[in-house]
Amino acid sequence: MTWHGGCLALVELARHGLMLPQRLSSVLPFMEQAMLYDELGGNFSVGSAVRDAACYLCWALARSYDPSLLQPFVHQLAKALVITTVLFVAQYEEYRPHLIQHLVDRKVIHWDTALHQMTFLDPESMKLILSTQILPRCTNPELYLGHGSILASGKVISALCQVAKDHQRRLPDELGQLPLLLISSVDLYCHLLRGDQVTFAKSIIHLLNLLVNRFPRVRKITATKLYETLLTLTDISPSLANHQDHGHSQRH
Repeated sequence: MTWHGGCLALVELARHGLMLPQRLSSVLPFMEQAMLYDELGGNFSVGSAVRDAACYLCWALARSYDPSLLQPFVHQLAKALVITTVLFVAQYEEYRPHLIQHLVDRKVIHWDTALHQMTFLDPESMKLILSTQILPRCTNPELYLGHGSILASGKVISALCQVAKDHQRRLPDELGQLPLLLISSVDLYCHLLRGDQVTFAKSIIHLLNLLVNRFPRVRKITATKLYETLLTLTDISPSLANHQDHGHSQRH
């Protein structure tokens, strides 16, 4: 049974009072998952029909059952409904963390620009999410996830730059745990060394800068990762030669 068909079947059971109240505890978690359902189909997202059916099921339950039976699940369902319907409610602190996490888990792969807007509302949370969740996904072998994470990282860092400017603070101070961000970026730059010559040249420059970073841990991890990556590259001589020629031409 598909997600869409399952939701509609549960709707009919609820509307006709055929779903026993003691079954609600097993049905409602399924309904919450269906409200957030989103899968990649080719180069586009599918799931709107499932989310619509889940909202229909929520309506059917609210119409058919006494509010006291649904009371234990109200807060959990409210979060899912809010995420499904609107994003501007992020101004309310009780919903903001759930919206941010939803964007990171589900919408980054669709290059959602809402992360940029969320950063202004809660920069502290976004700094942590950037270093622990978004940047590590930039090297994911799934192209859509890596691409979306790279774009999301750029959006969040751009917003953090603006936050620092608005509060007249230095960007490193605004980024907070700067070493973690730098370490997270090492894997990305090493991964990009496998790209074309232009990408290789830009990535190697960033890695060389990290090798002389003021944080010892950043230098050590960069050296290790770069060494391991260079060992696995089959032919880097053309890229290095072009990079050296480019450097000589700039000096002259």
